[in-house]
Amino acid sequence: MDKFKKIIIGCINNNKIYQKMLYDKFSPKLYAIIIRYLCGDETYSNDILQYSFIKIFKNIKTINKYDENSIFGWMKKICIDSSIINISLNPEINNNNNNNNGILNILNELPYENRILFNLYAIDGYSHDEISEMLNIDIEYSKCQYDIAKNILMQKINTL
Repeated sequence: MDKFKKIIIGCINNNKIYQKMLYDKFSPKLYAIIIRYLCGDETYSNDILQYSFIKIFKNIKTINKYDENSIFGWMKKICIDSSIINISLNPEINNNNNNNNGILNILNELPYENRILFNLYAIDGYSHDEISEMLNIDIEYSKCQYDIAKNILMQKINTL
């Protein structure tokens, strides 16, 4: 049995040592995804990361593929979903631009819907079909909001 599969089986069995190993391995990457959705807000991002790992450990027994890419994709989806739900419940996040990280700062200046759609489509690789299902919106609306986001970003980048 390979090391990664052993970690996952340990997590399924609620072994704290293996849970820490999984957390240590993926938390930096997942945190980077979450903070991008939450406009660089470190407090909310840390909270969402912890909440996401609670969901991950609670539901890891439902996983039927033990390869690293599948597990990471599944965890990434949980983090993105948790971030989007948190944003909708805490509108003050939309007005918080703590990030001074160049292009990420420009991305965070996008209006809420455009930013979420741009992140989901251009950065996280979801299709417009998947986005429309995830956010309960029309596919054409998803495409339109993405195009608007892309145009806003191009204008902002061109003025740098």
